[in-house]
Amino acid sequence: MAAACFCRGLCSRQPAERGQFGPRQSKPAPFHNGCIAPGNGWDHNRLQSPLARPSVQGRHATAASLFPRFSLITMAGHSKWAQIKRTKAVVDARRGAVFTRLGREIMVAARAGADPAGNFQLRTAIEKAKAAGVPNANIDRAISKGSGQAGGEADRFEAVRYEGYGAGGVAVLVEAFTDNRNRTAAELRLAFGKNGGNLGEIGCVSYLFEQRSVVRLRPQALNEEQLLERLLALEEAGGPAVLSYSLEADGIDVQGAFADLEALQDGLRHQGLSVASWEHRWLAGSSCRLDDPETLRACLRLLDGLEELEDVRSVTANLEAEATLLEAVLGHPQD
Repeated sequence: MAAACFCRGLCSRQPAERGQFGPRQSKPAPFHNGCIAPGNGWDHNRLQSPLARPSVQGRHATAASLFPRFSLITMAGHSKWAQIKRTKAVVDARRGAVFTRLGREIMVAARAGADPAGNFQLRTAIEKAKAAGVPNANIDRAISKGSGQAGGEADRFEAVRYEGYGAGGVAVLVEAFTDNRNRTAAELRLAFGKNGGNLGEIGCVSYLFEQRSVVRLRPQALNEEQLLERLLALEEAGGPAVLSYSLEADGIDVQGAFADLEALQDGLRHQGLSVASWEHRWLAGSSCRLDDPETLRACLRLLDGLEELEDVRSVTANLEAEATLLEAVLGHPQD
């Protein structure tokens, strides 16, 4: 009887040349020459049984030789899953920070009352949280804490503002909710210092910004002239004055005085316009232009680092750069 080959049909020999591998065979035959490429760690002469085991390196090399596609798929799948897990961990961490930040904002707003219908600040915070995907259970829990129904945790947080300069002299204004001013200031100072900036005193850059009411409208089926007619009709009907507006690809921003946020979004709704969101926002009165890629990259790293801090509520800068330069820097962050 011809000696059977353990390759079981994985080699190029014909069945007649390989022989038959049967359960009644008394002595298993070795791998014949040519089934496995030499140099893969297996000793063809010493291997006499399928129970014989080569070294770990030999098993890996043989698996790669016998099952190249299976081996590649397995390793690629493992690497891909590892990458997915790392990416998911980063996304989850950032998402958790956003949820925490919005939860604090709801808690602080709920101090003035737990009913959103009679508390515009709370209603605004809830709308922001829903837009960010915060679960309703988290929102209800934050309202209970802020209104005192589930403890006085909201009393520990206070709204603070920090100011400083980024790389190239860019003015940076940071708003935060914190229960420990010293901790928050230390984290901000570290973020500024690591990215070529400096944390300054209160008032050092705030004069460059103005706080306004901003209402975001969903994309409308009307042109700019028709939009102007609606805004003029709003003022003629006794509504708040519109200071400016800007047309964006994903909507329209309408700006008004700081104190007119509630009246502005109500008036725009009465004009038949679809309101997506509303907020108080710091707007720069003058800009700082950056033309050097390295300086711009350092400034963007600073802004990203500040936004990732758990206590930070918002970050505003008067940064200005060419769109092509910005795209190039963002496309090569490690250069």
